[in-house]
Amino acid sequence: MKQKNLILMVVAVGCGLAAAFLTSRMSAGPKTEAIPQREVWVAVKDLNPPTKFTKESIKDLVKKKVMNASDVAEDAIETEEELLEQSLVQAVTSNVPLQKSHVNKNGEVPIPTGKAGLMSLKLPLEQVTPFIKPTSRVNLLGTVTNRTTNKVSGTVLIPNMHVTAVDSDYIPAPGAPQGKMQVQVITLAVSIDETRLIRMAQTAGVTMSLMLIGKPEEQANVANSEWDVDRVIGWINDAASGSGGQPQGTTPPTTPTPVVPQYVKVPVAIEDLAEGLELTSDVIATKFKMIDFVEAPGNAVVDLKGHIGHFLKKEVGANQFLTEAIVSNKPPVKPTKAAPDDAPSTKEGTELPPKVAAKKKPFVDKSITTPSGTKTFRYEQQEDMSWKLIGEIQPDGTIAPTNGGIAPTPADEKKAEPQGEPRRIS
Repeated sequence: MKQKNLILMVVAVGCGLAAAFLTSRMSAGPKTEAIPQREVWVAVKDLNPPTKFTKESIKDLVKKKVMNASDVAEDAIETEEELLEQSLVQAVTSNVPLQKSHVNKNGEVPIPTGKAGLMSLKLPLEQVTPFIKPTSRVNLLGTVTNRTTNKVSGTVLIPNMHVTAVDSDYIPAPGAPQGKMQVQVITLAVSIDETRLIRMAQTAGVTMSLMLIGKPEEQANVANSEWDVDRVIGWINDAASGSGGQPQGTTPPTTPTPVVPQYVKVPVAIEDLAEGLELTSDVIATKFKMIDFVEAPGNAVVDLKGHIGHFLKKEVGANQFLTEAIVSNKPPVKPTKAAPDDAPSTKEGTELPPKVAAKKKPFVDKSITTPSGTKTFRYEQQEDMSWKLIGEIQPDGTIAPTNGGIAPTPADEKKAEPQGEPRRIS
């Protein structure tokens, strides 16, 4: 009986073990393969060229990290010997595996095939897409505002450019704020022509920005075949001249040359001028000024020097120019007053009464001897029996008006003969 119980107990234990094994196999599911791993060196912070890896600095710059092999480039650096005494030639961000193409022994940045060198642009962050990184491909865009019409035009300055470095740690000039700036420094591989275009655009005040593109062969809108360096230079020159530039593929409209008006200087009176005024050199110099006219008025006198010694036939107002019709080489003659309407008309067979000659006013000539010689003045008796100085008698018998002189004595007044002939007294 004991032997039978022992056999039953062994069978029960065996069934339990079998059930446990089957249960564990069922719950484990299908067997999975292990994911390949690689231990590589990654940057502990953002690194920029030309950082050098030495025995002392390497521990502060990089660290080892195990990553999935599919997430690591084939040329990722795995050993410390591959980093020592090497210099960084391309910017690397934190936690990104270092590659052999990122460093070299001399720290010389490799120039892509077909390019002449590298060029850095300092662009505001809003003009740079955040997805741009080293090895990216970008189009360099340019925009400008027409200073006359305020219209904005733009063009692709340079297509399919190769980004070699990206850095936001812009170091400003001494004395300026330091640290992180709202500026990103983009280093591009450029040819000689591309360098010239960028410098011309900067000088012309063109606003530049970057457009991230994929691989050139995958981009249908890069249109390298439509890009022409001479056309872009023409667009930049238009921007520099203030015309605002013309989009690529368009011909600038021809602007007619404005007609420059031809101005003519015409003399005009500075003040009101009286009738009979003689045009002497002094009068021309002091009474007239030159005014610019787009076109000389008809019959206007342009050159007054040809009319020196001539007279004004009528009054000329201030700021009025002279015409040939109001300038004469003879003084104007005042017209005779017309007879009133009620004056007796002359009829045939009737004779007009003889005209009575106007009475001559009595006058007296007074001579005065001065250190410079003898002068003779004429005085004329007025209605109120007073005497008025007429002027100085010249050697030729004419009388020159004057404001000075010596009044005759009372004895001379008695000698005046109202109805007699004029006589000279001294």
